[in-house]
Amino acid sequence: MIKKSIDYMRVSAHYYFTDTVKKINYDEMISKLKEILGDINLYRLDKYHLTYSELKILNHISIAYLQKGNNFEAIEILKQLVTNRKKLKISIHEEIEIIPLLLCNISSMLINSKKYDEAYDYAKKALKISNEYGASIELPEIHLNIARCINKLEKDKEKVNIFILRGFHCANALGRRTNNRKKNC
Repeated sequence: MIKKSIDYMRVSAHYYFTDTVKKINYDEMISKLKEILGDINLYRLDKYHLTYSELKILNHISIAYLQKGNNFEAIEILKQLVTNRKKLKISIHEEIEIIPLLLCNISSMLINSKKYDEAYDYAKKALKISNEYGASIELPEIHLNIARCINKLEKDKEKVNIFILRGFHCANALGRRTNNRKKNC
């Protein structure tokens, strides 16, 4: 498990600190991350008792699939992880960190796929879990996703502003810069 974590950090560092002008080869990134995982079938993740490190690797694989334009594969990987979360070999502290992240990422990916109803449901689940545990670093993004969904679904437009403000305040509380964000709504 420690070797997987170290290998994962090396691959992540290589791709995340790569010169942004240079185009990232997502196929190569996926291949290296899969190699670190070993014999794990991405389409049958319910068979495994995954660790925190493996969850992070799978999250990055799904993001790489998304960057390649393979939204379906990206979403399905993450959906399997949250659906089978009782089989995960993670501590409560790791669960507090990773589950809202996975739900938020699913929501973001579904928004990019214009599946706003489903994205809204996943964002609400992420918010519920974050509130149950009392904290989540993903709260700003979760609130933004809810606002984006409400805006697209033409629900209560006043709620859009409320969720944007909540996200803004959460980001400020976490010390994140909010003035560099692109307008998403």
